[in-house]
Amino acid sequence: MTFDRTYTRQFSDESTLTPSNLGLSLAAFELGLPTSASINNTLASSFSNYWTGGFGQDTWRLGRLTLAAGVRFEYETGVRENDGHMIVGWDPTAKNAITDAAQAAYLTSGLQNQPGMPATLSVLGGPIYAGDSGVSQPAQAMWMPRVSTSYLLGDRTVLKAGYGLYYDTLTAADYVAAQTGYSVTTTSTISDDLGRTLKWATPATGASSFDPFPVRADGTRWDPILGDSLGIDSLLGGALTSENGLREHARQQRWRASVQRELGSRLSIEVAYAGAYNDRLPVNIRMDYLPQQYWDGSNTRNIAANTFLTANVANPFFINNFASLRTSNPTLYQRLASNPTFSSATIQRNRLLRPFGALTNLTYANLPIGASKSHSLEVQVNRRFSNGLAGFLSFNANSVRYNRTVEEYDREPTLWQGSNDARPWRVAGVASYELPFGRSKRFLSNGGVVAALASNWQISGTWEYQPGALLDWGGQNIFFYGNLDDIAVDNPTRDRWFNTDAGFERDPAKIPAAFQTRAFPFRIDGVRGMPLTFTNLSIQRSFGAGGGRIWQLRIDAQNVFNRQQWAGPNLNPTSTQFGQVTNVALNQMRFFTFGLRTTF
Repeated sequence: MTFDRTYTRQFSDESTLTPSNLGLSLAAFELGLPTSASINNTLASSFSNYWTGGFGQDTWRLGRLTLAAGVRFEYETGVRENDGHMIVGWDPTAKNAITDAAQAAYLTSGLQNQPGMPATLSVLGGPIYAGDSGVSQPAQAMWMPRVSTSYLLGDRTVLKAGYGLYYDTLTAADYVAAQTGYSVTTTSTISDDLGRTLKWATPATGASSFDPFPVRADGTRWDPILGDSLGIDSLLGGALTSENGLREHARQQRWRASVQRELGSRLSIEVAYAGAYNDRLPVNIRMDYLPQQYWDGSNTRNIAANTFLTANVANPFFINNFASLRTSNPTLYQRLASNPTFSSATIQRNRLLRPFGALTNLTYANLPIGASKSHSLEVQVNRRFSNGLAGFLSFNANSVRYNRTVEEYDREPTLWQGSNDARPWRVAGVASYELPFGRSKRFLSNGGVVAALASNWQISGTWEYQPGALLDWGGQNIFFYGNLDDIAVDNPTRDRWFNTDAGFERDPAKIPAAFQTRAFPFRIDGVRGMPLTFTNLSIQRSFGAGGGRIWQLRIDAQNVFNRQQWAGPNLNPTSTQFGQVTNVALNQMRFFTFGLRTTF
């Protein structure tokens, strides 16, 4: 039930007088006067996907050369819903129940004679339901070879290299099937005339209780689940994000070559190059896109284009054009009559310029057309445990990029950009040290109270550093008139994280209008958030408790220096806080853990 200020406010519009709805909503609740009520009914569903896999590998040694080769095989049957309660695709050429009537209404209106309007209206298309089979993606057999080799060069140097091919696994949990029709929400409003008459008896009118879903004229209380009974007409006036019924498994090719050198009896270093190429990555493509010729590509605000595309014109989808459905298909007629696309006599012009204009949004999900590539330099120094000390230090320099779409009319990715899945470089280390005090140690080995207190202590810790994530400007289109290289600053502060005077358009009256192509990058190399530095420390002591029992006391400190991590800066050029950091990242405080363990 929704309680708001609809029936407890003094004026029709109190937005300038009441800073919050909280008090007025609470008043409505105490009066027992909900504005509306809704109830959801969903059929249970059960998804499954059967997988099997196996591998074989062998190793050959020829003197200083070692060669290993293998192959892995995996087979997946495809995701299915046990009762076929799912949409498995979209038929773009299907003729639906309103195709002919909507086309005729469009031609009768004369819209086809106006500049920029198409000669005919796109009213084809409909969803494909799984039916009894439930299969939405074909079975796939995947062969994944891999090979590696190493060569001992002298007594202290090893050359290594390897290559492998891998596929992602599409489990039933990963596959989010569209199930439109198998869930329905019934919404009931308490009044159709702003409270002059109430459709339910409520405590506000003296009733002891109320039923927001009274029995209707047809004997029902809420809308029925239609499933796939409406077939290709099920989504008229709605939206669909359709899983790719022919979805392929994402694929990765990975390779690495390195040289490892032992610098002493306990110290070694390895320098490596690692690379990867991923393809068949899932990308979403909007299918009811506004064609490119209607978009404006200038770097100044274009009101004329926006006005043309958002202007209201005669609606060929108006319900009056489908009066015959009232008798031939009353269920569909009732659904259309209550849908905003069909209940209004006018519609925005851009809806008629789109394919599948009778839908509010149509997206094909997980099309296997994405790709990414990475290159990495890895340096690792390892000290094997000796004299109580062990440690490891690594340095990585990375380049990771992926492709993406820019405009809604893009049919495939058109832009390669930097990824936040890896930073340009990263340093991390870990060390553990047993303090040299007590029996069998270098100091205080003769016993005594001091030796007993100082023995069996161990300190360990980790440290990591990496630059911040690339700032993501994808949430809005921006006009920029300067040089992108001038945006980054050498010493960012919370008040000025980047150069806000580099050439951003900050006048709200001059920012891009709707239906203008993107004029600013999503990410800019070198313009990043706050770097990450983390230090963790652990101190523990073990001592005997007799009878073979050992007690261990341990104290862990995460983020031991309590270094706070700032969130990203404000990226809205029209905001007074543009370029400022106003928030901190959550869950980055110093955190202590105390533990006591006994072994017996």
